[in-house]
Amino acid sequence: GIDWWYDVTPRDIMYSTFDRRSGEKEPKWRGQFGAEPIYYTDIKDLSELINNRQEAFRKVLGKKLSIATWINLVERIRTALVHSNPVTQKELDKFAAIFKQWNKIAWTVYRNLAEN
Repeated sequence: GIDWWYDVTPRDIMYSTFDRRSGEKEPKWRGQFGAEPIYYTDIKDLSELINNRQEAFRKVLGKKLSIATWINLVERIRTALVHSNPVTQKELDKFAAIFKQWNKIAWTVYRNLAEN
């Protein structure tokens, strides 16, 4: 439903997103992420949310929930890049493939929501 975030999100994740959102007044050099609390989650939090609600996400992601694998790879590459560490071409290629898959899933979800 419309309040799904408040119904299913573990309190520690919810509070950390509220803290990030309220701290967004500074720095002024970048814009706000968005209106919804989910935009303020850590990527590892998304994995926890999906694992806690597998039945609901299975409708969108299919029977085999490989999101944890995707998230772990994205987090490793993100951490390497943020800290100016090198990543291999193989990792970049895998990241690009995951991005394409995730983009396809996101558009499917968007279309399903728009139809309902």
